[in-house]
Amino acid sequence: MVKKSMAKSTDILEKENVDDLCDKCEDYAKDWKTVAEELWNK
Repeated sequence: MVKKSMAKSTDILEKENVDDLCDKCEDYAKDWKTVAEELWNK
């Protein structure tokens, strides 16, 4: 979605590639998955 919309980093000093940012978030997303599923099922 970010690539399709051609969104750009708004940080002037440290621009970050969207793929690099997503790679950094992968482990957090996996950890959150079990908590999110528990909450969804309540």
